[in-house]
Amino acid sequence: MILTGKEYTSDEARDYFKELGLSYEKIYEADIWNLLAFISGELANIDKTTDTLPMKIVIKSVKIDADCDGLKSAFFEVSGPYFDRREGISFNRDGYIGFAGWASTNNLQPFIRGFMHWCKATAEEVAD
Repeated sequence: MILTGKEYTSDEARDYFKELGLSYEKIYEADIWNLLAFISGELANIDKTTDTLPMKIVIKSVKIDADCDGLKSAFFEVSGPYFDRREGISFNRDGYIGFAGWASTNNLQPFIRGFMHWCKATAEEVAD
């Protein structure tokens, strides 16, 4: 899959994660911090794009449970001008990855784009 300007769904992002051979066992705490950097970059560009509504969203809290056997779970919350502490991306213990369930299709895109770029970079790093 080549990342283009099209809108992606949460299911496509989860499929991309699997397609690249990623799994919780290959993800560590540092990888989640890298994901947050990718997401932060996308969120910083919200006002510069035409495909998302202009709003300032900031990462508010981060909880990561990982050890030498990989990721167990991770959650980060975001806040914006009219909401506080809503799901950004969640890696649940059962393997389900959630994406900003509160967001419209347009406002979901920075999370999806950041996640998919992170998947590509992480998969390349894991392969080395």
